[in-house]
Amino acid sequence: MKGICGLAEDINKCPHYIREKEGCGADHTGCGFYREPDTKKETNNQRQPKWFEQYYDR
Repeated sequence: MKGICGLAEDINKCPHYIREKEGCGADHTGCGFYREPDTKKETNNQRQPKWFEQYYDR
């Protein structure tokens, strides 16, 4: 299984959909319902200042 399908199972008519695994059997990244399995983005925990905060007197 390449990815997770976000379309509801009862209306899913895709030929690549695997009901047992609730996912897509092919790599269709162009599909609107396709989601990467367990993909996490690394986030920077530092807070970015807002554009107006440079004008505050601290």
